[in-house]
Amino acid sequence: MSTTNFYFNSLGHYGEQNLIEDLIVESIKIYGIDCYYMPRTIVNEDLLFGEDTLSKFEDAYPLEMYIKSVNGFEGDGTFLSKFGLEIRDEMVLSVAQRRFGEEISYDDTTKESGRPVEGDLIFFPLNNKIYEVKFVEHEVVFYQMGKLQTYDLTCELFEYSSERIDTGIQAIDAIEEKYSIADQNVRISLETYLPIGDAVAIVVDAIISGTTIVNQSASQPNNYVPNIGIADPTNSPVTAVGNVVLSYANTIGFLSDISISNSGFGYNSEGNYLGNSAIVIESPAVGFGKFDDHCLNVTNDSYKFSNATLKIDYSEFEQNEKFGYVSMWVYANSLPSESNSPAGIFKTGGDDGVSSANYRKIVGIDNLGRIVESRENTGSSTPEILTTDSVISTNNWIHIVYAIDDVAGTESKQRVWANGVLKLDRDVGTEYQGITGIRSAFFGTALDFTHYAGTDSEVSVSKLDGFVDEIHINSNTQTLYSDPSNPSFDVPTSRVVKNANTVYINTFTAATPIVRLVANTETLTVNNVIVSYSGNGYYDLSDSRFNTRMSYSVTFPTANTRTAVLSANMTDDKLSSITIAQPGFGYLPDERPKITINPVEDPEGGRLVFEDGTTIQSESVRLEDADSSANNEYFAQQAGSEAYDATFIDFTDQNPFSEGENW
Repeated sequence: MSTTNFYFNSLGHYGEQNLIEDLIVESIKIYGIDCYYMPRTIVNEDLLFGEDTLSKFEDAYPLEMYIKSVNGFEGDGTFLSKFGLEIRDEMVLSVAQRRFGEEISYDDTTKESGRPVEGDLIFFPLNNKIYEVKFVEHEVVFYQMGKLQTYDLTCELFEYSSERIDTGIQAIDAIEEKYSIADQNVRISLETYLPIGDAVAIVVDAIISGTTIVNQSASQPNNYVPNIGIADPTNSPVTAVGNVVLSYANTIGFLSDISISNSGFGYNSEGNYLGNSAIVIESPAVGFGKFDDHCLNVTNDSYKFSNATLKIDYSEFEQNEKFGYVSMWVYANSLPSESNSPAGIFKTGGDDGVSSANYRKIVGIDNLGRIVESRENTGSSTPEILTTDSVISTNNWIHIVYAIDDVAGTESKQRVWANGVLKLDRDVGTEYQGITGIRSAFFGTALDFTHYAGTDSEVSVSKLDGFVDEIHINSNTQTLYSDPSNPSFDVPTSRVVKNANTVYINTFTAATPIVRLVANTETLTVNNVIVSYSGNGYYDLSDSRFNTRMSYSVTFPTANTRTAVLSANMTDDKLSSITIAQPGFGYLPDERPKITINPVEDPEGGRLVFEDGTTIQSESVRLEDADSSANNEYFAQQAGSEAYDATFIDFTDQNPFSEGENW
């Protein structure tokens, strides 16, 4: 419990704390100057001394700061020391703690400290100089209203000592270029590899289209060809995902679009890198059938078959002009409204140009669900009732078999079964005969209301509102039952296995759409599809009769990325060009994939190398002779003007780091 006066304790009032902080931020924005804050990147820290001689500065964040040293630079100023003229200008800059956190994330601060750290740099634009943070006072204006609002940074003019400054800001990076003395330094290289060179890759349309050699280093041994490698594409391939969008007309659907739920990665204007842009849409199916998801929709006129009528030609099958059977499953949505206008199920016998009146008939269902037929030239407008029972009920699959059978060669039998129960078994004359003998049979909606072209049916045949499935036709009833005198068979409980003499029509599919993808060549993602053909025959699966497990799937081409394959070309024992054997695929336009050049082992080692890559060695002369003067003369010849009066030291016996003693 607080012991201070509740009414006067203002150290925990967040509103006033935020108000003061807002005022400080606004004041610095008004009276401050725009500086750049550069966090230090630790490269190789000496944990004993707490130093890092290889520090580098790769980021510069614009940040407003207030100059507290209003009377000019402080510190020791300019003076002569035993090291020459030194400038020790200091100043104090204030920065709002909130603004520092907004501009520089926690992860980007030195050692992830989340605040300014000694050793960081600040670019001061008024004199275009860089200052090093020597001390950070984080408790200045001591807990005003119970909160700290600013950092005071004591900064001293930065003494450059070959640190790497690569911020991407020209005014800052120019300081390194101006004061760096690396071009006057040489180093003794004791590694056992010869540097070959550096190269950068050029990316166009997701592939490596070219390379640029930016550095040709030391000559290589004769006939040596290095191995060239390149980084993999940054992102892994992701195959796109989408859903079918259908439009409907009388419950018959066609593809109108594909809804893309995942654009994937690894596509270009040609699809994937194999050039496949085709999108596979699951073949349309009725989604409703007796044994699977397919059947013939008789109700709608826009199904696969012309006028929704299936024509079967027997020219390739055994023919019998008198006998045979037709078997099928029938599903009625509704029954005809009038008894004299039955719904046609199928038509047998007759075809264009066939004048024989025998065997031409239309078999259908009347308004009571009875099987009826209309034969040609009977002179009656009333269909003949074949089953006195109502064998067809709505919204049910009913197995119907219609047969004309030859019993012992002495008589003809007309027979009708419903779900395996014999509903009609009577002797008939030749005028009733005929199932498969006259060319063709028709199933579907448009039975033309005729027995054959040019001859109208006396009965007005209507269109069946429903479906048919598993149509089987054979001229030999003994393939259905073995004893014509005692006909019986089991109603199939699955799709019947085919035999050579029976026509089976039990796969009803519609036209599949043709679709290809359109990719964004910058992001390598799918952003659109082109529907070249919409297909047809897709059904509205919201209809409860259809199989609810039917869903039309979309399969996009498999996305791919591929690493490029490069090889080196050498001229005069130096890397001269790089051949792209395989351009790869999946590189983004802003990627700079790293090219690696594997060096050859250098058994000699001990080379003198300038910072610009110049090496003072050749294959013809070895600098390990006992004659130091010869080595010095050769060194001077090789180094030329860059020798800087250097003297070659023979390290064969003498250790120069132990005051002349031997190794």
